[in-house]
Amino acid sequence: MRLKSSQRVIMDLESYEEVLDFLDEYFAVRIKDEKYLNEMRKMINGSRKKKMVAIRPIQLLFLEYRTKFNDYSIVSKDEKKLWVDLIDYWQ
Repeated sequence: MRLKSSQRVIMDLESYEEVLDFLDEYFAVRIKDEKYLNEMRKMINGSRKKKMVAIRPIQLLFLEYRTKFNDYSIVSKDEKKLWVDLIDYWQ
């Protein structure tokens, strides 16, 4: 699944594998710092081993990255809705 900011993402929210694949690609594009990207990949791989999505710790790490690097890129309405759906389902 390749992402572009304007591209609408369709995935099965109940499938932890699809969600984690999406998150892995999503953060590979958005996290520019290698330390934070590696930490995010560890969280994603840990979730994969547990067959679940640890969405809150993943979200908090991304917010920490954005704060530290002042990376406040604007998200589309679809992207915002997707995050709300992910948090609602996996929290």
